[in-house]
Amino acid sequence: MAGIYIHIPFCNKKCYYCDFYSITNLKNKDYFIKALIKEISLKKNYLKNNKITTLYFGGGTPTILNISDLKKIINKIHKTFDLSKLKEFTIEANPENLTKDYINKIKQ
Repeated sequence: MAGIYIHIPFCNKKCYYCDFYSITNLKNKDYFIKALIKEISLKKNYLKNNKITTLYFGGGTPTILNISDLKKIINKIHKTFDLSKLKEFTIEANPENLTKDYINKIKQ
């Protein structure tokens, strides 16, 4: 069993209580996503033949990303790792970033 944690460092604002690395400037978001997708490929052998049981997106606020950006990352993970034993998919969110439409699209 293995798990994957993806840290999305972007936030609408930096909360005073948060000790995690986060930034409020989204200007490098596209570069970050490209680098993250490349790193996912580079880590393929790190988990060897482990079955992934947990996929966790934390941050920052991962739901600050639009659905197409999230899907790019999720699709790369799906193509790179065996998710057939996935039991848990978690994504941190702030309520103000969520709409019914956004939630429904994440579930697809």
